[in-house]
Amino acid sequence: MPHLPFSPTLMRSLFALAFGVLTLASCAKNTANPLAANINGKIPDQIDDPLGIGTKPTAPAKQAAPSFIHNAKSRLSPLSGDARDFVALLNQGGGVVSVWASAPASWVWAHSAALNASFGDAFNWAMQPIGDGLFRFVNKLTRTCLNAYGQGVIHYPCDPNNPNQFFRILPMDNGASAIQSASTNLCLQTSMHTKANHPITLNKCLQVANSEQQWFIIPPFLKPTPIIYP
Repeated sequence: MPHLPFSPTLMRSLFALAFGVLTLASCAKNTANPLAANINGKIPDQIDDPLGIGTKPTAPAKQAAPSFIHNAKSRLSPLSGDARDFVALLNQGGGVVSVWASAPASWVWAHSAALNASFGDAFNWAMQPIGDGLFRFVNKLTRTCLNAYGQGVIHYPCDPNNPNQFFRILPMDNGASAIQSASTNLCLQTSMHTKANHPITLNKCLQVANSEQQWFIIPPFLKPTPIIYP
């Protein structure tokens, strides 16, 4: 029988210790990122709710101004950069994909473009290529990423290992595009039945023309520069 450098008892103890370390590391990862269950190739289910916020988009409160103006717990530090580094996502009904509440894991809705003076940079996103034809969208105001979740989308701290933040752009003949979640293969869709607050849901991408899945990638909304006459 060959000589073992360690006794069988010690080997079993070392194995148990290693297993415990790996288990703790895994738990720490899940604690730091509640969406870890949707990483490493697992396709997220529309009934999964690791954040405990429900799986259906919740309508924003009917307020005169976006809630982040009044309820932000800490001072926001918007992304800086050339205006050409940012885009806005506009649908056929005049709704713009925007953050409403600044707290991460809040639902993202589409709000009327006419409200741009109130929303400001909450309307604007950095569209960042990440390879393989995929993109992620980083909100200029909150620095958080658009994230597929349940039956809709939220904004959540950006994570290069989180496939729920990866999207495909599917161009259409009329200049619009469908925005497809790379993790679910579902497309962003919005209702055309409301004028101000448009819920954004994830639905099967349709091959036929469907205005509710059509998005125009346009220049960002900027604060108007006053014209001063001499």
